[in-house]
Amino acid sequence: MSISFGPDAWRRSELGRGGGGMRRWCGSAGFTLLEILVAVAVLGIVVLAALGGLSAVQRSAVAIETNLARVHNAPVFLERLRKDLEALVVVPAEEFRPPDVTSDPDPYRFYCERTVEDPADFVRLEFASQSHLPLADDELPGQARCISQVAYFVRPTDEGHIILRAAVVDLRREFAETPAAAVICRQVQGLEYAFEGEDGDTRETWNSDDSQWDFATPRAVLVQLELTDGARYRLRIPLIVGREPRE
Repeated sequence: MSISFGPDAWRRSELGRGGGGMRRWCGSAGFTLLEILVAVAVLGIVVLAALGGLSAVQRSAVAIETNLARVHNAPVFLERLRKDLEALVVVPAEEFRPPDVTSDPDPYRFYCERTVEDPADFVRLEFASQSHLPLADDELPGQARCISQVAYFVRPTDEGHIILRAAVVDLRREFAETPAAAVICRQVQGLEYAFEGEDGDTRETWNSDDSQWDFATPRAVLVQLELTDGARYRLRIPLIVGREPRE
């Protein structure tokens, strides 16, 4: 005599007794508590591994972005400044007339001093250059359309100081009316200029409209830049164009 333990056989035996027994459904299998716990544990391990990998990727991305920002930050500023200074425009000594107290500053002057708007230990650098040629004004004389008044200055932020660059095509416009400037370098800890004169002496400021500088322009500009991460940069920019001292 053989006995079948299949689910259908059990159900038929119950029905064969007149249907007095309770019908039970055993046609579909379920998961045991142990199986569920194992699945949850495996899923947790997978999620933790994925989160760990994502965290590592994010840290790497932040480190890469920080390094790229540092690498491209300072060189962009220094290269832009070099191009601007190599295209310097000044009034020749034989044509230059020193401005008096009632006249406007020379629009082609070379100027680097601290103003009331500048943070402590930072100065403002202004000069005229041919390296910036956008948005020419039809009302300007022909040559002036190719020249812009350029300014580099520093402003504080929560993450350190930033260097901004402004350029005004109309040289008759005062920089007090400077339009919005572009950020050209971030996370600046220090920025210093030094200027080599005709006699070889070095000065920290310059004003070609002032007799203290003999109404001349420097022969070279030395730039020292320090970022908040400790990186330091030095650059010497010889000036191709200049004005000799006036006697």
